[in-house]
Amino acid sequence: MAASLLHVAPSTVRNAKRKDSSGSDLLTEKYARDGKRQKTNPEQKAELTSFLDVACPTKSGERHNAHHQFTTDALLYSAYRQFTPRPVSFNTFRRVKQFMRVRRAGRYLGQFDCSKCVTYIKLQHKSLAQMTAEEEHDLRRCLKHRKTLFRNASTISR
Repeated sequence: MAASLLHVAPSTVRNAKRKDSSGSDLLTEKYARDGKRQKTNPEQKAELTSFLDVACPTKSGERHNAHHQFTTDALLYSAYRQFTPRPVSFNTFRRVKQFMRVRRAGRYLGQFDCSKCVTYIKLQHKSLAQMTAEEEHDLRRCLKHRKTLFRNASTISR
């Protein structure tokens, strides 16, 4: 219809509708042409999964082996970057975490989980320079709790 109104061939109208990609650069393309896609090293992935296994533990008494994240993504990623000499990008980190089905932990600690142990899990990967005075105090209490072989929380003085 447009071709007859403009007195041109239909192929000319189709070509005009298409996006001109001749002047495109690598910023608009996901990968370079005729290049192989770079894949993540399996050793880096293994390091990342082992880190997430430790940093995001499973709750006691659960049927499935579901990992729970007790901190924010930013703190978890910064701890991972301090842990490994060759960290992956944040997007890859998020993708692997999503693949492992790491869930954000809610307020319910579980039937057998100790509040001091959960606090320790939250703070163990945070550097001392980033901690507030209250967090440092909580971490000391948690470490004392762990040294006293997980005695009742009422036996530990504040």
